[in-house]
Amino acid sequence: MKIDILRKPQADIFKNRGNYVKLFSLFLVVAAIGLLLGAYTYLSNTPYYVSLEKVSMILFAGSSLPIFIFGEKLQGYKRLTPPQKKELENFCQNNLEIREFCRLVTKLGRPMILAEFNACTAFAEEREMQEEQARQKALQ
Repeated sequence: MKIDILRKPQADIFKNRGNYVKLFSLFLVVAAIGLLLGAYTYLSNTPYYVSLEKVSMILFAGSSLPIFIFGEKLQGYKRLTPPQKKELENFCQNNLEIREFCRLVTKLGRPMILAEFNACTAFAEEREMQEEQARQKALQ
């Protein structure tokens, strides 16, 4: 999810979260079916051993990439931990843009999420780097 802290925060940021949860759960179930089918194939004495083994590997391995993709998308919706909140407060003290963005998020009545925190962190680091480069040029 792309977040620009110089713009107004999205009021409906959680609109895609339900879809990601459903897709993540679906592929997790497919992986579990692949594992169970593999266990059945290994433990039973079936004449279809080779075919069932291939199907179980396809189900398990094929669902691993979507599980990773949708799991990573869901990570952005996490709530902030206390150390992250403290770090965000420090960013707010040092950057007017971040302070305004946090104020607008609070005004929307929703908590700040990890993706927004990461965007604020990247913005603060970029701003610090620009200030350091300006100091270096001033010294030369």
